[in-house]
Amino acid sequence: LVPAGGRVAPADRPKPAKTTEAMCRQAAEAVMKAYEDGYTRQTVRLNLDAAINTINTESQEASSQSVLKAGLPLVRSFAKKLWGGEGLKTIKTSIVDGEVSTLVYRVAENPLMDTALFFLPSRDLVASDKMLNFFEGMGPRPVVMVNTEQAIGNWKVENRGQEFYMTSEPDTGRKVVHLFELQSYYYYQSPLNNWQTVFFRTYPHPWEVYIEDLNYELVKVGESLFKPDYDQVVQWQIEYEDKNDVPMVKKIAKILKDASGPPGSGAVEAARAAAELQMPQPSKEVSTPPRPSRAVPPGNAVTM
Repeated sequence: LVPAGGRVAPADRPKPAKTTEAMCRQAAEAVMKAYEDGYTRQTVRLNLDAAINTINTESQEASSQSVLKAGLPLVRSFAKKLWGGEGLKTIKTSIVDGEVSTLVYRVAENPLMDTALFFLPSRDLVASDKMLNFFEGMGPRPVVMVNTEQAIGNWKVENRGQEFYMTSEPDTGRKVVHLFELQSYYYYQSPLNNWQTVFFRTYPHPWEVYIEDLNYELVKVGESLFKPDYDQVVQWQIEYEDKNDVPMVKKIAKILKDASGPPGSGAVEAARAAAELQMPQPSKEVSTPPRPSRAVPPGNAVTM
């Protein structure tokens, strides 16, 4: 398959990051590539498993508060890396719905490079009048929804607004979903058909699906221009099993071992949630913002 836009050769595709630092950098680069192609409204999913496991030692279940606590430092790191790390003035953080929906606002030296990230944004929040006004006020500057799937009142772009049917503003909800339908970066891992399965997409490349094989190595089993559904992923897995003659007993033994405690999941940034601030008002300057400079290599990006 040819990547959308045809800009990067398949051999140069990023692979699922092995550290949260690398993941945040991948996400920032994907968002800026999509922004260059005219997508000012985007959706991103970060893999927060390692961070959640680090702080959630007493319970197998990740509460909304633990997801916020674990994920917020990563979202801030992601925000700092946008625009190649250039022009950053400060990062402002504020809970905007009284629960866990959080605005991470990247304030730039040039207000035309300001960027808004909404972490764990709920259905009620995104369909509210204050949010619609905020989106309009941001003009052509980037606005990104982050990990909507883990929000209180969660929603998924691919469901095309079905989750909003029971809300007070179903039509508005569907419009918001359409506005943010581009998933520029997606990294999610979950057991599926007795395999640890990774869904991965970084713009402008196709969606990819990996499984963790019996030796705990990631192996790609399929790719698609669109997010693959359950049946497609299972079919890819079955084809892999047939091709590699995977014994069912070893497959089951591995998933049981994983459930009792798989190998370590890598480095995790240690940080605390920032103090709550008021939601910043977008600057009135809404003319065409500058494109991200290519002069700064990734190694010079601002890190946490």
